[in-house]
Amino acid sequence: NETREGILKAMQLNDFNIEGINKVYQDLAANMRDDSSDTTYINISNGLFYDQDRLQLKTRFAEDLGSFYNAEESTNFTKEAINDWAKEKTEGRIPKVLDKINDEEVLFLLNALYFIGDWQYPFEESSTFPQEFNLSNGSSIMVPTMVKDGEASVYKSADYKAVELAFAGESFDMLFIQSDLNTSINSFVGSQNHMSFSSMLEEIDANKRSSRYVLSLPKFELKKKYGLNDFLSDLGMADAFGPAADLSQMGSADGRLFVSRVIQDTYLKVDEKGAEGAAVTTIGVGATSVPPAFAIDGSFLFILRHKETGIPIFVGKVENPLED
Repeated sequence: NETREGILKAMQLNDFNIEGINKVYQDLAANMRDDSSDTTYINISNGLFYDQDRLQLKTRFAEDLGSFYNAEESTNFTKEAINDWAKEKTEGRIPKVLDKINDEEVLFLLNALYFIGDWQYPFEESSTFPQEFNLSNGSSIMVPTMVKDGEASVYKSADYKAVELAFAGESFDMLFIQSDLNTSINSFVGSQNHMSFSSMLEEIDANKRSSRYVLSLPKFELKKKYGLNDFLSDLGMADAFGPAADLSQMGSADGRLFVSRVIQDTYLKVDEKGAEGAAVTTIGVGATSVPPAFAIDGSFLFILRHKETGIPIFVGKVENPLED
């Protein structure tokens, strides 16, 4: 009822029925998994952990999670089991998602996403050196910056500039978008909504041009933990977190089911080899003339995406590459 409507509003899926959402997710996940290779690998995993002594799962709910989301079901309702699952599915990059299980919690749904990819044309480590990076507050710092002379797809508008780097196999790519230096990355991102964000990506894809550049890009490594309850409530699903929640299609327990917390742990590393840092063969590029420079030298937005579907896998912003 209202709980479902709020969740669909927050996810901007108001016009879709539940069966359609399940099927679309199943097809998209299968499509991305099929594009994994020796040089790019994506693992999308879902898990269901619940206390069988306090919760009776609805059969339809459990069957849909298994059929459409390939979810692994477990009654080992301990923080150790849940943390071990997260660690395994993320190749050890996220070793712990829970410090404790609260007394009122009877079920956890987990989604793990792990990606590792080699750049199609890697950077040479010997060409990484400190360069100036402009911060949002107007100051600048020196950060380790990767530099290479080679082909790159770039686009410049009045408000931002973007460069696209392909991963080997060309099924995935990564966009780096830097706003005009007079506009902070927070203001730039804050001005976007779902439609304008999609339109920006369409504009880049339609107008980007591939040419030879001296490209410079900061190295960075991000590790963050986010609590999403307030954000999701603001987006429209406040009912799910309070006494008005109706999650009865999931199962039954002593008392009304509600969403106690939504947390997201993220890890991303971008270096000379690619995203997450796998070993590759270095490719040397000879230069006969000096091409134009293209530098990501200020706070930027990054989007790692699946090219065929256009689905963003990781989206984030970097204000200071030296901070995680």
